[in-house]
Amino acid sequence: MEGSGYRLQLLSFLLLVLCGIAMSGCGGGPVVSGLSKVERRVGGLHRRSVKALERNDYRMALAYMRESLRLHRSVDDRHGEALDLINIGRVSLKIGRYGDAENMFEEALRLAVTLNDTVKISEATASLGKLRILQHDYGEAIDRLTSAVKMDKDERYAGLGTHLNLLGIAYRHSERYEDSKRTFKEAMEVNERSGKKEELANSYRNLANLLFEHGELKEAERRYREALDIDSRLERGEKIAEDLLGLYEVYYASEDIESAEDSLKRAYKVHLNGGFYRRALRDIDKLISLYKTKGDQVSVDIYSSEKERILGVIGGNR
Repeated sequence: MEGSGYRLQLLSFLLLVLCGIAMSGCGGGPVVSGLSKVERRVGGLHRRSVKALERNDYRMALAYMRESLRLHRSVDDRHGEALDLINIGRVSLKIGRYGDAENMFEEALRLAVTLNDTVKISEATASLGKLRILQHDYGEAIDRLTSAVKMDKDERYAGLGTHLNLLGIAYRHSERYEDSKRTFKEAMEVNERSGKKEELANSYRNLANLLFEHGELKEAERRYREALDIDSRLERGEKIAEDLLGLYEVYYASEDIESAEDSLKRAYKVHLNGGFYRRALRDIDKLISLYKTKGDQVSVDIYSSEKERILGVIGGNR
């Protein structure tokens, strides 16, 4: 649960309204007329960076974002500069460059404070909170995220539901069960009201992780299923696999081995066909262990061969 439940949530990208510098949306909607040459170029770079992120090409995403940063600095657009620093920091966080991420977030925060840009102050602060969770500094993470949440509430900022999810995660890892549960439920309410389906699914999954850890298996199953329903409709492959792995853990703990096997096999197929080979390998290891427990040597042999095949694919792509 530890590797699948919270890390992907923490590292999930939110270009948010920040991407809407001069576009109708990050996904490449129509460009508003009357933009300057720099704004048009930045808009194109943002669209290309989103496409690169969709195919997990973080090197190119960073290159596009750094060029956007250069352009914003070339015309002294400090609001755009702060945006780029946050986005570069988030990609750096995604690929494990924590030092680079911290530098970007801190620089963005200083700039946003100078500009009195509350939205970017909140985003940079919350991003530092994400970083602290990954560094297991939960006390500072809680401080940062509490500050971001307060700003969001004061300003009625749309990032509130996302930041509540992160704060709940920080409480969870600080073993503050009641605070974590209360925060996840508040996040659910906020995300439901705002219609943010992706974040609502994250709230369900986060709460399910917490409930599972405290042995509340039936309620955890319900919340994983609620997350899975949304993620399936949104076709979020990675999150679908997370939900299924959560259900596998619940069923296994409940000694419902048949349902556990079914959920694990489904997660494996999602990872494999989505090109997430290393995660698929972890699923295979669990399947092999499960079949060994059942005494099903035929299935052990099948998945052992499949593991060797995937290892060959990974080796060939290095």
